[in-house]
Amino acid sequence: MSKMEKMIEKYDFFLLLGLALVLIGLIVGVYRTANQAILSQLIFAGDTTSASYRTALTTEAMTLRFLEIVPLYGLGFLKLGIGFAIATIVLNLRATGQSARADFKKAGMKLPEFTPPFYGRNFVRFLVIGILVETVAVIIMLGWMVTGLQLIDLQFAGQTHTATYLQTAILDKTFGELAEPLEGLGVALLIGGIAFGLATIITNLRMQATVMPKKLTALAEGKDIEMKMPGLLVPKTLVWTTVLGAIIVTSGLIPLSIIRVVNAVTLENLKFAGDTSSTAYQSALVTETIIGLAWETWMFVGIATMLCSIAFWLLTIIKWLRTQRTNLGETVTNVTGHKVEPIEPQLRLAKLVPFFAIAGLLWMIAFFGLNIWRVVVALDVLSAQFAGNPVPEQSFILRATLGQLVRPGKANGLGLIFIGIGLALLTIVINLRLTAFMLPGSFMRIASGIKGDKTDPPMAMAMDPMSLAPKKLFYGILLGAIIIAIGTILALVRMANTEIALRQLLAGIPDLATYQTALQTQLMLEHFIGPWAATGTGTIFFFIGKFFGSIVTFVKGRRQLISEGVQTCTYYAAEKKTAGTSSASG
Repeated sequence: MSKMEKMIEKYDFFLLLGLALVLIGLIVGVYRTANQAILSQLIFAGDTTSASYRTALTTEAMTLRFLEIVPLYGLGFLKLGIGFAIATIVLNLRATGQSARADFKKAGMKLPEFTPPFYGRNFVRFLVIGILVETVAVIIMLGWMVTGLQLIDLQFAGQTHTATYLQTAILDKTFGELAEPLEGLGVALLIGGIAFGLATIITNLRMQATVMPKKLTALAEGKDIEMKMPGLLVPKTLVWTTVLGAIIVTSGLIPLSIIRVVNAVTLENLKFAGDTSSTAYQSALVTETIIGLAWETWMFVGIATMLCSIAFWLLTIIKWLRTQRTNLGETVTNVTGHKVEPIEPQLRLAKLVPFFAIAGLLWMIAFFGLNIWRVVVALDVLSAQFAGNPVPEQSFILRATLGQLVRPGKANGLGLIFIGIGLALLTIVINLRLTAFMLPGSFMRIASGIKGDKTDPPMAMAMDPMSLAPKKLFYGILLGAIIIAIGTILALVRMANTEIALRQLLAGIPDLATYQTALQTQLMLEHFIGPWAATGTGTIFFFIGKFFGSIVTFVKGRRQLISEGVQTCTYYAAEKKTAGTSSASG
């Protein structure tokens, strides 16, 4: 076993590491929320020069930067764990195929030559490159934290108008604009690796579900049949849907991040020069408003597209698991003459998968539309400010509140897709367990048929397929979706408090206590919602990883059953052939 294969089989470690980082993010988020209460009280008291204020401000700057990257890094390791579990499944499927292939060749049978496709050879590379890109984002985050500390030191030293401050501010902006897009690029590579890992599973399953039953029938009949490799091993539509999602993510990251960095440098230079009324400054501000508000939601449309394709990849796996059982049942019928009834009706769970997957994608697209409205409102506000006109009150409030809904709200779209993925995984495990019940008896009857022995007809299996479902794992995915939904509810509370604070501000703050309470509440919720939503997503990924871990167990058992079954059948076929040759010679 190679070093890479040994690392791949430690997928449980990466799942636990990822979950730990996400939970650390939640703890830091709670700490940041508590720190915000202290910071707000100091600001309300007019204490902005004391050591306590400086400590609270430094804590805010450090925790803000930490929470922008580290929880996402944890989600990256969770995706890596899922990808490695899928790679472990692929290794076992390949070993199953290679073992059966060797036995069939020993029996003198011809098999179609198979060259692994590009995605089958490279999906693990996508996973590794993805986590490395996210690691680079973490390193940039460390630089971002350092420049944040330096800016605070320069502010308290009264050096906000020095060249050193300008250079540090530009560097700080650059780090901030690069860290998140790189994190997003890593996400695209990881999800792409997972999707193409599933495509590799389908390729292997399809080969085994079509070739093996026909070769077993040929063994029983004592004559070989020539088989050709199917032209298309995976659905082309799913390949292009996955690629489309990756293109959307990449288009929203690489070009736009470069534009944002250049634009941020321009803005900092113009502000430092006191030039905040020129056309150049206004153009830079408009550019930042459009790209800054739109890029993340656009990126999530791409991620949702890729996740939606994963749901359909899983449905294709279900199809080939069922096809394998059907074809094996037909082989038993051909060899023994006993009809094998379908082992189970098609599960309704599988029919719900497209609904949740497509609903989640449409939800994400709808929130992208909502975000475009947010951009339009923000541009209207800027236009009024540039013209020196009063900003309409409703536009002023909408500009502040819409963004507070978009970020946690769009996560619900991912939650819907994840529920669809969970239902598909539930169905896959049920299918694998049903296959485990069928394989031993099927190979026993085929081997008996090859020997010429009489066999009893297979007994119909009377069981509820849902009794085989690992429901606790699915409940874990539901728990994560509920956590995400609670985050949206908290966002609505935050929006309400923001509106209260803004209306108080526009009215000249007639009620100071109400204003301060509303402002502090919305700031504390702002700091808490992100880590909370990341915890929900992390919970979902962790249980998806455990689903694939349980599939690994069944695939290893399937490998042993098929290897032993094919070996037994080829042995008796060779023995029958030898006996026939001896009789002819006699």
